Amino acid sequence: MSSSHEFSQVSSDAFKSWSRCKRQFYYKHVKRLQWPADIQHFRLGRDVHKLLDYQARGLDCELLLSNAPRDVRLSWQKLIAHPTVHLPVLANEWAFHVPLQTEQGNMEWATGRIDRVARSGDEIWVIDWKTGTGVPRNPEADWQTRLYLYALVEVAGTPSAADLGLSIDGPLRPEQVRFVYVEVKADEATPVREVSIEYNQAKHEATRQVLQAILSQLAVEEDFALPDNGACPDRYCSYRSICGIERMGLASV
Repeated sequence: MSSSHEFSQVSSDAFKSWSRCKRQFYYKHVKRLQWPADIQHFRLGRDVHKLLDYQARGLDCELLLSNAPRDVRLSWQKLIAHPTVHLPVLANEWAFHVPLQTEQGNMEWATGRIDRVARSGDEIWVIDWKTGTGVPRNPEADWQTRLYLYALVEVAGTPSAADLGLSIDGPLRPEQVRFVYVEVKADEATPVREVSIEYNQAKHEATRQVLQAILSQLAVEEDFALPDNGACPDRYCSYRSICGIERMGLASV
């Protein structure tokens, strides 16, 4: 199994797949095999994010809410009562492209889209709204957390920041930034859950090194092998029936 694909843009989801299982990465990000998905699974998150985008722009959300399903209205009522939603917005649905040079001398780009960048006192918050899915089990080590914090620090203060719609004057130190997951459930009883992750220079440099190492490995990868321990790390993986691990009797239970 080999590939001549050039990974010019790699997202947090790609880094997650690579860290979890190289064979999964191969099917999902090299061969780009995507199974049909039920759009209803994404409806709640899509609608709530649309309302949050309206709110960030200072627009009236009442017309959208008047025709929204009950779960959307419940989620919105809890979010709009939460202080994080009302922090000064520096960017909303912010798409970033961060350059990284591999050991081979190639320039690659880490990409993603941050739900919201906001100011809280002296800090800049990277905010991710969680509606359909929950906060990662280990949020500090999750690739979304690491990549988004890294990207904000790298891009802030550069000439491209304003072009990308980021309203921050001057560079940021990692200690000025934190990641905040805001999880809301579409019911009346469960309170909004907020999970906060601090950042620092040591974490920033560690992320830079890991990003460069992975992209350098991708540049020469040919096998995209299954995990060495023979155990499937993702029991919900869409590719279990074709990757070979079940035929070998190695799938986890």
